[in-house]
Amino acid sequence: MPCLQYDEQDDGGISLLIVLDPRQRGQGLGKRVLAALVAHVSGRYTHIDGQIENDTLASIACVESCGFVRQAEKPDDGFLLYRKPLGVGIP
Repeated sequence: MPCLQYDEQDDGGISLLIVLDPRQRGQGLGKRVLAALVAHVSGRYTHIDGQIENDTLASIACVESCGFVRQAEKPDDGFLLYRKPLGVGIP
């Protein structure tokens, strides 16, 4: 079962955490969960932010296929920052 958590940010967006059991990877579940979340929060928030470990190529491909764009890389902690604009009052 996937774990999904999102928190509201002060700038009108949300930060996102999705965790899958390793046995569930490679089945498209992460993409389905992410697409469902985007549909659920669109129209209520300006964007979704997420951090992805820079060595998880499948996760990177998943978020990019759902319209997330890399914003920055934090090489000191090994994460890539991604954002998906949602079109509501985008600054």
